[in-house]
Amino acid sequence: MMNIISWNCRGVGSKAFPSLIRDLRHEYGVNFIILLETQISGDRGKQIRDKMGFDKSYVVEAVGRAGGIWCFGNNVIPRVERKRSNSNLWKGICQLWPEVQSNCIWRIGDGAQIRFWDHNWVPGLGRLDSVANQVSSNFNYSNSLMEFLDVSGHWDTGKLQELLPEDVVKKIVAISPPSPWKGTDHLAWGLTPDGLFNTKSAYQSLSEGQHTPNIVFRQVWNWQGPERIRTFLWLVAHNALLTNSERRRRHLTNDDSCPRCHHHDETVIHVLRDCSYAQCIWKYLLPPNFVNSFFNTDLKDWLMQNLTSKNDWPCLFGVAASSIWHFRNKLIFNGQSIPMATAVSRIKARSEEFLKVTKSNLLPRNLQAAGNCYIAWSRPPTEFVKLNVDGSLYAYRNNAACGGVFRDADGRFLKGFSCNLGGCSIMHAELWAIVHGLQIAVANGYQSIVVESDSAAAIKFINHGCSPTHPCAPFIQDIRIMAARLQRIIWLHSLREANSVADLLAKKGQDMPLGLHLLDRAPSDITYALFCDCYGALRLRGS
Repeated sequence: MMNIISWNCRGVGSKAFPSLIRDLRHEYGVNFIILLETQISGDRGKQIRDKMGFDKSYVVEAVGRAGGIWCFGNNVIPRVERKRSNSNLWKGICQLWPEVQSNCIWRIGDGAQIRFWDHNWVPGLGRLDSVANQVSSNFNYSNSLMEFLDVSGHWDTGKLQELLPEDVVKKIVAISPPSPWKGTDHLAWGLTPDGLFNTKSAYQSLSEGQHTPNIVFRQVWNWQGPERIRTFLWLVAHNALLTNSERRRRHLTNDDSCPRCHHHDETVIHVLRDCSYAQCIWKYLLPPNFVNSFFNTDLKDWLMQNLTSKNDWPCLFGVAASSIWHFRNKLIFNGQSIPMATAVSRIKARSEEFLKVTKSNLLPRNLQAAGNCYIAWSRPPTEFVKLNVDGSLYAYRNNAACGGVFRDADGRFLKGFSCNLGGCSIMHAELWAIVHGLQIAVANGYQSIVVESDSAAAIKFINHGCSPTHPCAPFIQDIRIMAARLQRIIWLHSLREANSVADLLAKKGQDMPLGLHLLDRAPSDITYALFCDCYGALRLRGS
């Protein structure tokens, strides 16, 4: 059951108003509250909203005499019920609601709202009671995530292995665990990369397997050229050009004949290919081996044959087809007939121009400059310690690892680590490396550090943050909590060639047991890379 209060109210600025809202929530079990005609905006409005105790809010500020709108909601999935008296709209929502629920996933914060067994919080798995080693009657569905942590706040691997298969355990231990220092848990949409809902992903999920995608449309949208011509080809594929035949079908005219030859009905295939004017143009443009088959197919096969050809013909074909339609419209609306030779030369010139632009965009840029660029590891400033980190993903094993190394201003090895993370993405592996590195820095009293990663995306997340629904949000919270315990910290992006030691330690973690492994001495397999970095050895970019 979903309880909503919609209130056209005044007086939101009174001191008693937030407590009144809290009382209403408690008494009626309200999921959403919508306040209309609010007259308070800006910082004062935010202070009032923060006192109401909701997890999320959406605000339209008051403008002039028009009051504002305040919408409040909690991170809960409403329970919907279907009744005979419901509207068709509500019945449709109830019918599809299980699909919505299955595609919602929790992002872990403090873990207070997430139940271990029957909530969807492990990416790609759904409810854990469906993959457990024991029968569901033995589950305690009130178990929270905190009950599966050890005394240090990490996942209790031993307890997890008693209850779940090894591949599931590997996925869980690769998730940032809950912590009371983090924010609240957040619901996210599991079908988008950033966890934010959009209608496209929902439609694709609901329509999956219901129809076979039209191959012609796929070829049209893969066509390389101007968007205007691509849209024209899409209309052709739908047989949707407003020819005289189509106009007669819509009762817009009584004459469906071709305005140029006057001998046939003006259909899409006629105006673009079979009209004598169009045929002459195509015969000038067609490769010799295309002539026999070009004029003997229906519209769908004609498009497929020409859009899937090799070399540069698909571009010339698209330009020619759109130009022939353009010349037809010139004749009808302006009374202007384009001579055959002029039409062919214009089509060839436009096609060559588009091909030149398309090919220049596909060529790698600054290739010569990158090839002549030499990279070296740089030492940190005096009194700073540098932490280099990296992530590793072996797709064939479905396993991720990370590693890192601490060095002083002279380039000497201080500490290192390798960690077998289990099953997660490369982005999560890069962020795990930073999390573990900061934890080790705090434990060893390194108060001034430079953190260097070859993942530009990871550094961007740390500097600019991300939505609480994003899969990386729990890691960013961990990083900021740990960074707050250091006196000085500098975030840098490095090129891969200057991060070779961390790269070796990350790959080393792939062959270690699950979990974090600290290194007080430099392993022999990174000695040469440490030596090269210490003495400023240069590495060729891209080597």
